[in-house]
Amino acid sequence: MLLCYKASYSQIPGKRFDKTISVGNYEISPGDTLYLGKGSMNGGLFAYIEQPANYIVGLRAMSLDSRYAGKFVIVKFFKVQKDKNTGEKVFAVINPTGAYNYSVDIQSAIDVGEIVAINHTMVGARPQATSSTVSVADELLKLKQLLDAGALTQAEYDQQKKKLLNN
Repeated sequence: MLLCYKASYSQIPGKRFDKTISVGNYEISPGDTLYLGKGSMNGGLFAYIEQPANYIVGLRAMSLDSRYAGKFVIVKFFKVQKDKNTGEKVFAVINPTGAYNYSVDIQSAIDVGEIVAINHTMVGARPQATSSTVSVADELLKLKQLLDAGALTQAEYDQQKKKLLNN
């Protein structure tokens, strides 16, 4: 029974990597916290956070479901995968369910809003100086959600809010 349970863990291909990586303007290390936004697919499924297929036990690949929107996950380690067309790609490995590992295409997840903060720092698109009031309002709403979720302290919230309102 234990052997079957252990074999059911998803097998994420690639070489394990336990050091800090850079993704865009952000550095991420094992043990860092990722704050999940909403899944970008129909029904709130996450397009870039998935449990890879495990053909050994017959499990198909599955996207993380909408129940994890707004939750925190911890980066366990990274996997480096080589592709002849795109070169190397680094995926974070997380375990949000406690039963299965999931791989995270970090840059793509940030780009579509599936990851909204790393270690209490908001990530993704920032409003530009020419942005509309709606964009600033959206950013303020995100900040408030991070504050309510405990991802930001009151001081961090106030500082970011002041920065947004002074643009």
